[in-house]
Amino acid sequence: MKKVWLVVSLIVLTMVMAACGSSSEGDSADETEAVTMNTEEVMNQVESQISEDMGGETGMLQRANLTDEEDPAGQMYIDTMGIERDLLASGFGYQSMMNVNSTTIIVLEAASADDVPAVKEGLEAYLENQVNVWSQYLPDQYEKVENNIIKTAGNYLIYITYDHPENIETIFDEAAGAE
Repeated sequence: MKKVWLVVSLIVLTMVMAACGSSSEGDSADETEAVTMNTEEVMNQVESQISEDMGGETGMLQRANLTDEEDPAGQMYIDTMGIERDLLASGFGYQSMMNVNSTTIIVLEAASADDVPAVKEGLEAYLENQVNVWSQYLPDQYEKVENNIIKTAGNYLIYITYDHPENIETIFDEAAGAE
């Protein structure tokens, strides 16, 4: 299963890099820097989309700041990903407060381009944890986990487990300037 995810991740990464290269004017060495976004603003848009999808109800979902050492929910994400907080320049997680919904959105900015692979591995570890939890628990929620999207654009990464992952992916793509 890990090999399949690795191959899929490499294909997605290649497609993202190709898209960035074709729309970028200037020095190709700056492709990673060409993508800039505000992770908090992306998360605000994600929350708005989820609210719209859920008819205005998001009360059972909770946001965490992964770079705030005082946020215990943020620390839970860091621990589950198995990464060091200093790999992140910014990051937010959004998930259900109840253990009956697998919806989880994580938007991250790696501290540097060199940190992107380690952060992505952390998201893959988070996914593996979610597969282990939900495959034994609620089949309908496990189906959402199986349709998970992990995507990168420059130093930015997103993890999406959601009923309509394409809605959230579009927000990320637009913020990254993808066409």
